[in-house]
Amino acid sequence: MARIEHEARPQTLIGMREGDTVQFDIHLQGKRETVFFDI
Repeated sequence: MARIEHEARPQTLIGMREGDTVQFDIHLQGKRETVFFDI
């Protein structure tokens, strides 16, 4: 994760706790676009 260049980008990989569950949204475009790793 340290190799991701933009500081806000790693946040797109972290789910948000909502009560007893964790919500993880995938954004395909825009300023909150989710980072994907090319392995």
